[in-house]
Amino acid sequence: MDIQWISQLVLPAIVGGFAGSAAFYFQWDVEKRRARLARRSALVDSWRENLLGNWPTQDGLEVVPPGGLSICSHPDYASLRPHLSETYRGKIEGDQPRPGQLGAAARVFPGYNTLRTGMVEEIGRIERAWGLV
Repeated sequence: MDIQWISQLVLPAIVGGFAGSAAFYFQWDVEKRRARLARRSALVDSWRENLLGNWPTQDGLEVVPPGGLSICSHPDYASLRPHLSETYRGKIEGDQPRPGQLGAAARVFPGYNTLRTGMVEEIGRIERAWGLV
């Protein structure tokens, strides 16, 4: 068998098949990353529009109800909750106080605007961590 025949017919087919497979994989990986960024960007936009847009405006109130703010029952909050820091999640959800604190019915906090500012900062932190900014 002639070596020249192998280098002219077989080797280019093998290299071409490998290059085509590699190009397909890299294109798929790029599309996967684009879709993930688009999905994350849509989530952040939804959180800003639906959670911050519907934020309670009762700034004088200094007590979080036992079940947390009404915003905690919003479907968009369910998608945001796993990404929030433990400290902020405890503030907004009105974790039950320990014995000797206010009582089992309420928890004091600085005000709705302070929690809203915290929500803006948390969403911004998540957005930076995801590389959207």
